Amino acid sequence: MSIANNDVTYAEKWDTMANNAALKKVVDKYFDRSVCYPSCPVSWAPEVLELLERLDKEFGIARNEQTILARTPDLPLYKYLFVATFNNLKYNLTKAKTNKVLNAKKSLKRDLRYALKVFNVRYVNPILNRVLKPKIHLSQLKEKFGYLTIYFQCDDEYKEYINNLIYETTIKLSNKGAYYPLDKVLREDDERRAYL
Repeated sequence: MSIANNDVTYAEKWDTMANNAALKKVVDKYFDRSVCYPSCPVSWAPEVLELLERLDKEFGIARNEQTILARTPDLPLYKYLFVATFNNLKYNLTKAKTNKVLNAKKSLKRDLRYALKVFNVRYVNPILNRVLKPKIHLSQLKEKFGYLTIYFQCDDEYKEYINNLIYETTIKLSNKGAYYPLDKVLREDDERRAYL
């Protein structure tokens, strides 16, 4: 009897401080660079972080100029910085039932962080992309039907190399025990190569 991949990938044993720290680093460092919100299981986070750091070092991953975690910030910057912040502070200090000051403080931090992200997406990231000239545009990373799926755009000359790096990452995950068994990964890769 085989175990479904989700039972392996999302097992409680992977919910460790190190894996959660790696996942936070993946989201913080790389997914303000992608258009969609990541769906990376905690068990895969260290290996995915290693893969993304390698890709960023070798080719450069473009910074996102459109969205913040799959949401488009389409209001003027001053509305994020002043209007939303003021309205949330006013609500937390006047209408909130408990912990008014604590809620206001948390709300202020959250709103200012979001306004800073809006500023980065609109003004800083386009400049960095022009200066650094990254070769990879990351669209999304997710677990899809139990498989590591990374959507990216790059020049044709790099695609096979990047796909091989992703394949190496799936082998690492399989050896770790957080992915499909290695024989299944190798068999499916042989089938994929025969198809091409």
